[in-house]
Amino acid sequence: SVKMWRDYFPNATVVGCDIKDFEENEERIEIIKMDQSKEDELDNFCSQQESFDIILDDGSHKMYDQQITLAKLFKKLNSGGIYILEDLHTSVEAKMPEKAVFNWGDPDKITTLEMLEKFIENKKIESAYISEEDKEYLENNIEYCEILRKDNNYFSITSIIKKK
Repeated sequence: SVKMWRDYFPNATVVGCDIKDFEENEERIEIIKMDQSKEDELDNFCSQQESFDIILDDGSHKMYDQQITLAKLFKKLNSGGIYILEDLHTSVEAKMPEKAVFNWGDPDKITTLEMLEKFIENKKIESAYISEEDKEYLENNIEYCEILRKDNNYFSITSIIKKK
């Protein structure tokens, strides 16, 4: 998909991150091997990047991974930038016993979808995975958050988060 984004945004440099190693660096595309479930790798990635206008998280579907990635990468987003978090259907599935085999997250902890819904409601970030400092940063820097559901179907849930 990085080639599609490069073509869609003709003036952009696209940085793609993946747990697998890809040797597909091309003009205006940079691929970085990274495991988003490891905070030290997220921190290392962030320390090597300037800033972004758009961040699209279409990576891991696990609650921990989605939440710490938002906490770390949102800081690298430019003012007015957009953070898109896809695959929020796994938040619904994390609570379903029949989906436990996928290990999306602890059904007793707040899911990523619930975290965003609660933020929309009361402007507070609730998460068992995000530090208090990072929660405060998100609360102070999110201009708005919208959750998009296709046809009220839980299989297609995405969020759009804009930075102040």
